[in-house]
Amino acid sequence: MILSNEIAQYCKSKQLRCTNKRLMLADFLEKEEGKADAETLYMMFHKNSVRISQATIYQMLDWMVKQGFVERMPGSNRRNMYCVRSPDLAAQS
Repeated sequence: MILSNEIAQYCKSKQLRCTNKRLMLADFLEKEEGKADAETLYMMFHKNSVRISQATIYQMLDWMVKQGFVERMPGSNRRNMYCVRSPDLAAQS
């Protein structure tokens, strides 16, 4: 299933606000073959003329990690990498 659809369904089931930027972040992460750092994701928003701060991206990524949609892994140059969790791993959380 597409990550943005999973997030939209989750937000609807929990009666949470589901923002377009949150869904765009999920789509951008999937376009990066499911693995990217926050800086790369920020640049993708910037290239698409979407105004968003890096702090907001980190907040959204932290939320996605806590909800089990995304996994945080240590990367090079002290940057964390974020990858889409497989549906079977997310269901186990």
